[in-house]
Amino acid sequence: MKANSVSEALEIMKTVRFPIVTRTNGGGGGAGIRKWDTKSELENYLHSREELEKQTLFFQEYIQGIDASATVVCSKEKTAILSLNKQLIGDKLLGAPGDFAYCGNIVPLEWDMHLPAKQKEFFVDLMTKIKSLFLQLKLTGINGVDFVIQGTKSYFMEVNPRFLGSLECTQIATKQNLVKIHLDAFHDTLSVKEPPRYYRIGVKGILFSNVEKPFPVKKYPTSKWIVDRTHVGVILERGDPFCSIVLPTISATNGLEKVHTLAKRIQRLNAPRV
Repeated sequence: MKANSVSEALEIMKTVRFPIVTRTNGGGGGAGIRKWDTKSELENYLHSREELEKQTLFFQEYIQGIDASATVVCSKEKTAILSLNKQLIGDKLLGAPGDFAYCGNIVPLEWDMHLPAKQKEFFVDLMTKIKSLFLQLKLTGINGVDFVIQGTKSYFMEVNPRFLGSLECTQIATKQNLVKIHLDAFHDTLSVKEPPRYYRIGVKGILFSNVEKPFPVKKYPTSKWIVDRTHVGVILERGDPFCSIVLPTISATNGLEKVHTLAKRIQRLNAPRV
């Protein structure tokens, strides 16, 4: 459901069950998404605003579970899943600017979970549904879909018809040349083996500034895992992306700990003087 005005939003509120999530049609990476536990919280927020700032407000059911995504490649007639990915959402150790901010990935998702027999059947069924979805959409090249896993159920959230933030981790985990796979798909060539075969784990964390006052980037520790660096001297404000940390590992837990440790070093080196 969506509303283009405060009055429309107030009417929709009468028909939904809380908690809910609202999101705007602007921004990405979790920007503009808010969770409302009670009707009165959202009602007070809406009454404090005269208009929705020329944005559409979308209402979604709040589903608590494992935040995940799939990296998919499509040709004209075929679809293959390259990886299933765990999403890092709202990671405060990475300075997440909001509870729903996208902060990175762990690939593959399956290696980060204990999978009994029924759960393995669930993943087979999930991949079948994902492939069916993309065959209907008739997209070409590498695309993605976000979903939430709750028990043995999956809830699709949104399709991302573009190159994905998880691609570095997919390439680390599968040792495949994703650029070549993407280009080959446009020539109707899909030489991808299924189910996906993983050789190791790829972990990516996006570090955000969590400092209240603007400050210039000073320096980075010596590490080949720090990429997408904001240049030294650039002024960062709270919530601005600082850099990404991407590394291979054999343990999802240890890999994420390494990302958090490196993020803490970067924050310490660049902390403004009081």
